[in-house]
Amino acid sequence: MSRAARIPSIGATALLLLLAAGCGRKPEGASTAPTSFGSPRPAPDFAVTSLDGTQYRLADLKGTPIVLNFWTSSCPACAQLAPHLQALYQDAKSDDIVFLSVSPRDSEEALRKKAESLGITYPIAIDEPAARAYQVRAIPVTFFIDRDGAIVATILGARDRETIQTALEKIL
Repeated sequence: MSRAARIPSIGATALLLLLAAGCGRKPEGASTAPTSFGSPRPAPDFAVTSLDGTQYRLADLKGTPIVLNFWTSSCPACAQLAPHLQALYQDAKSDDIVFLSVSPRDSEEALRKKAESLGITYPIAIDEPAARAYQVRAIPVTFFIDRDGAIVATILGARDRETIQTALEKIL
């Protein structure tokens, strides 16, 4: 195979690996998806309305830590991640923190049904512009935004509760 013919093949392989890091099936607790704890960077502003009608806007939440998760109702890795987020949400309810999951492309009915089946009680919204603002390329992806409005950690894919807890501690 010529070098020119291999380049598209390498690109396709890389894309498949990136997508597998997000919405692929993995054994419970096993993930090689990237976790980033790099230098804080400004979080893009967003404005979403949750399924219960509450409006959330980053600019209005300054001073409040935020766990911002992008997911879809049909994603197996998202369903694997949701119970960990729910447990941490329950644990952190008194810590003045916002947990928010945003789907860029689901119907309200599909999200409500999936949230109910997974026992999710934290706010959920549908908003494609927010996903674009955060340059979401694969799901699930979770951003941890500190009180100053900076992203201090990003987790791509389904991870174990301890990894998510470590990221959460960086914003509390």
